[in-house]
Amino acid sequence: MSSTVAGTRVDLVLPAHNEEHSIEGVIRDFYEICATKGGLDLHFIISEDGSSDATAAVIEALAAELPITLIHTDYRKGYSRAVIDGMLASTAPLVATCDSDGQYDPAGLLDLVAAVDGHQVAFGYRNPRHDPPIRKVMSGAFKMAYEIFQSARFKDPSCPFDLFSRESLEVLVLNNPKVPLMPQGLWWEMSARIVGMGLDVVEVPVAHRKRDEGGSVVYKPRKMPRIVADNLFGLWLTKGDIEYQRAQRGR
Repeated sequence: MSSTVAGTRVDLVLPAHNEEHSIEGVIRDFYEICATKGGLDLHFIISEDGSSDATAAVIEALAAELPITLIHTDYRKGYSRAVIDGMLASTAPLVATCDSDGQYDPAGLLDLVAAVDGHQVAFGYRNPRHDPPIRKVMSGAFKMAYEIFQSARFKDPSCPFDLFSRESLEVLVLNNPKVPLMPQGLWWEMSARIVGMGLDVVEVPVAHRKRDEGGSVVYKPRKMPRIVADNLFGLWLTKGDIEYQRAQRGR
């Protein structure tokens, strides 16, 4: 596979919040597997989201050794905004996204790069998905609501391990200041926009692992009612914005 992707320039956007125990290992694994062994011209954009631990300090130390751009805020702006800010800072022809908690096999990035050839987006799906049962139940229930609001039909519409061409980012993000409309459900929003804007997408299986360090820093039980309400409202807003964007492009 390395001969297919060798030399390909890719920016990898990793959002990070309180990941001091995992972030260094994740970055080093990606670089070893995808750049050193896989041959990618890989650059990291770490969008650090107001961590209260030493996440930013760990990344700053690594930046002296590896090709890393750090976007840092002292305040919490939220997962979706962190990812979008990373995308806005990208310059490579291909831009990948992934969570920084170590749940994804870095070799999946090589698969995404190989698969995107001839397409505008390579969208990952967790195969199999190693999340707690309650997380899978909540995701499945929300998927039912998602398919009521949106015409998109993905195997795994909330998967964060994806790859975008520069052309697709211009349509989805770079020329649309309204994105993101869903403060935590970014990938539900992005998958809906991909289909709604008529982009050429291929779905790619990516290996998913159990989280090594604790549980989710976003989806705590006490936060779920607010997250569900925000995401349902966001789905409705996204549907309207997709229709508006299509009309603008059709002028």
